[in-house]
Amino acid sequence: MNLTWLRRGAALSASIAAFGGVGLLSTGAAHAASVPAEGGNLLTSPTTVAQTLSPFSAAGKYRADDVCVYEALADNPHFTDPGVLQVHGYWEQLSGCSGVKANVTVTLQLLVGTTWKDEGSPGSGSYYPGGGRGKRATAQVTCANSNANDWRGFATADVPGSGGASSGPGPVVDDLGCGVG
Repeated sequence: MNLTWLRRGAALSASIAAFGGVGLLSTGAAHAASVPAEGGNLLTSPTTVAQTLSPFSAAGKYRADDVCVYEALADNPHFTDPGVLQVHGYWEQLSGCSGVKANVTVTLQLLVGTTWKDEGSPGSGSYYPGGGRGKRATAQVTCANSNANDWRGFATADVPGSGGASSGPGPVVDDLGCGVG
């Protein structure tokens, strides 16, 4: 018997509608669809929204009809100390996947022209869902100057055994006084 995992992306509701609702994702055969980014804001490339995995038991926490729906998130880039910018990445459990950790990675991205460029030190770790102290990865960059730039976080979360990861950018903070060169 297979467990099905669903990663939430730009077109989750369209994907669920295409599958006839979450109930059809509960057991049995694999269901997958490629969903293109909508307006380019949530996904950087097409992604597989639904995943199926072989029999999987995380200390007996899953039943055959569990559906794991989750989403990677990043908060607003913000200053922690003068001249140090940081962002947190975490994941939210939307359905199923109780009692498991996801591998979370977050990076700070600077808008250079029309391209988002990774800057500073990424953060990563294995966390339970929900964010908050002890449940999030932290990326940071030391500012070289106070020039106004647009910054965002980009988070990826992968629940082990899910067959793929959820990823996407966080909110853009315009004209933040942090330059790197």
